[in-house]
Amino acid sequence: MVRLATLQRALTTAEASGSRMVVFDEGPVFALAWLRGFGHDMLRGEASELWWRATLRDWAAVMDVVVVVEANDALLARRIRTRPHGHEVKGFSDPEIVAWMARFRGALSWVLDGLTAEGGPTVLRVTTDREPPEILAERVGAALDRITYDD
Repeated sequence: MVRLATLQRALTTAEASGSRMVVFDEGPVFALAWLRGFGHDMLRGEASELWWRATLRDWAAVMDVVVVVEANDALLARRIRTRPHGHEVKGFSDPEIVAWMARFRGALSWVLDGLTAEGGPTVLRVTTDREPPEILAERVGAALDRITYDD
């Protein structure tokens, strides 16, 4: 929740300085999905419903596009295990990583659906296990060019 407040301040600062675009890697959508999937149980219950509604509404109002970068479970497991820095599931078995990813994907879908219901961002999905990064970058760039942004 602190991370989300910090990101909101970063957007406000960027907007005040005249920036028209702010790109986050592991930004508000990631934070919201992680809270929904792995945060305290209270965050998946009725007690937090008003907070979720307000938070999704607030973020939907300031985001134009979310690019979801996807890969199959086997590729993700391999990438997690071979990255130089830690990851909470790096030492997990393949079935444990698959279960963790399913939980995260479910939470991510819940968040994206909530943002969409609030009139939120366009969601672009790209899959990294079928095309090289250069082609994916071209496809994302072309898709972004076709989107009408709010000023």
